[in-house]
Amino acid sequence: MISSPLLLFSLLVPAVAAYVCLLLLWTPSPVSPCHGTEPPVVISHRGYKHGLVTSSRESIEALTRGGVCRFDLDLSRSSEGELYIGHPAEMRRMLNVSGEELQAMTMQDLQRGSAGAILPLPAAVRLVLGSPCPASVDMKRYPLRLLLEPKGQAAAPDAIQKLVDVLAEEAPAPGAVGIWLQDSKSAKEATEALRGKGVMGVWFLYSLKTTVAPSSLSSSSSSSPSSRIRTDFSWDGVGPASSLLTPALAEEARKRGQTIVSWTVDDMTEACKCWRSNASAIVSNEPEAIISQWCKSSPTSAVCQEHAKIRVSTAR
Repeated sequence: MISSPLLLFSLLVPAVAAYVCLLLLWTPSPVSPCHGTEPPVVISHRGYKHGLVTSSRESIEALTRGGVCRFDLDLSRSSEGELYIGHPAEMRRMLNVSGEELQAMTMQDLQRGSAGAILPLPAAVRLVLGSPCPASVDMKRYPLRLLLEPKGQAAAPDAIQKLVDVLAEEAPAPGAVGIWLQDSKSAKEATEALRGKGVMGVWFLYSLKTTVAPSSLSSSSSSSPSSRIRTDFSWDGVGPASSLLTPALAEEARKRGQTIVSWTVDDMTEACKCWRSNASAIVSNEPEAIISQWCKSSPTSAVCQEHAKIRVSTAR
């Protein structure tokens, strides 16, 4: 018969060995460097909402009810010169038309073909800026609520003047509206036209993709990330693709007084990278998901507590 101590020893040795193996094989998940921090300022890309028409009144209203109060919307132009919200590629898919056919469509055609989903620019400005934003704590961090990016013919000089006229009519608060432009001449002319109509505080931003025209670069070395920061106009902000955003570029932008709005950020890892690189805001197709995931690791932040209350109230 095996003695009791020997039996106990024979049972313990394999158990201890298995435990040691598990310790050697298991590596704890590192805590995110963004753990416990306030979530970034998140801007909805094109007013996208699962199951709804992108940039439509319905999708924007649904996002606003969920606490998303900032929107980055594309601007297109109808055949008679009216401006409306929508990316040309998305409009072609939705309406099942070619590029030439889309350019030939009047505002009435667009409304009929989309069953009223396409928003004219004045209606979109009123919808976004006129909607009460439930995330008041979040809004105090960053006043910007609406970014407009003219596409194709909507970036022509007469279309930019039309945009100026609409903003003058709607009279947004300073800092509430921004315009993406790549041409510094257009930005200067639009700034002067807005001032002439008494509209102050509209931001002008340019985007950084894979390349930037040499004439638009600062005098820094072209091999340096900071050389992408433009000095050909008093730009209010720069929008680097998230893959291009680095702390060095962000620091150069800060020195030039340019806010950083990085795009398009749809997961937590990329959002954290942008936050660590000092982005002022990120543009995302998944604004609700980014805020929700971030707040799981930062439940005590003021912004997260407010969004938690909004989720509870909208679920009722």
